Amino acid sequence: MGNYKPVTNQILTLHKVGRQLVSEFDSSNSNMHQGSNESWDDLLAAAKSGLDAWTAKCVVLLEDSGLEIERLQLLQATAPPTVPDRYNFKLAALRGCLIARLRTLTEISQKIESTKCEKTLVKLTVDDLDCFRTVSQVSPNDVLGFARSAFLEDDVEEAFLDALGEPYKELDSGAETRDLFTDHLCCQGKRLSTAIMFKGRSVAGALSLRECGSRGNQLLKLAKNNAAECFIVQHVNKIESDVRETLIDLVLMNTRFPTVYVGFIDGVDTARVLKSLGLNLSELAEKKSNRSSRAVRKQTAKR
Repeated sequence: MGNYKPVTNQILTLHKVGRQLVSEFDSSNSNMHQGSNESWDDLLAAAKSGLDAWTAKCVVLLEDSGLEIERLQLLQATAPPTVPDRYNFKLAALRGCLIARLRTLTEISQKIESTKCEKTLVKLTVDDLDCFRTVSQVSPNDVLGFARSAFLEDDVEEAFLDALGEPYKELDSGAETRDLFTDHLCCQGKRLSTAIMFKGRSVAGALSLRECGSRGNQLLKLAKNNAAECFIVQHVNKIESDVRETLIDLVLMNTRFPTVYVGFIDGVDTARVLKSLGLNLSELAEKKSNRSSRAVRKQTAKR
């Protein structure tokens, strides 16, 4: 459906459904004037139900995409009080509302695409980051045994904090929009305000959209960090393409920066980073939890 952003393609699909609904309204109105056995009350009820169901789908899409203002614009869209020739007045009102919302969807999709063209996206890998200079010395083949859900999220985050020289670890909360916000990440000497989401082996297997909160809302929260110009998702296993596409899409829609940076650090690159920092991958992989390991260290110290 063209080289459009995923959300634009979804809007265009709903737009097509809406146009078909307009045609159904027109056919129903024509059939009634030709002596259909259906009552006007039944026809109007079916038409309103169809309009409401279509609108609900549009609202969910816009909400899931973080387009709250656009959602309100859709619901507030109005049409001029015109009635086509030989058209039932009440059905014409529903038809006008539908057409007004179709026009609003068109405007929203055009806005999304024009915004995309005004932004520059730079894709990053761990090899581009100054704090991980030595990662280039670690081959992916050297860490393949630790590339599938080997490490705890806290251990990975602690390693990143140390590498970044970031003294401030953020506390977990249900309202958090990221696991870490830092101004200490540098790319080719340029400091970037960065929001990072960490995922450890508590997420079994690959990181897909369903593992990023309800309908991917964790990615939306990450992308809506307006103070950040760089966005990174880390996981100890594979990162699925739906996560990558969704984050890029959301960042381009929400950022205030003309240039944004997006990076994904999967299980292979996570293991490469940890090894390059001099950490023992086997010991990290054997840990049951940070709490139990701290208890063991305390008991050992007492002895």
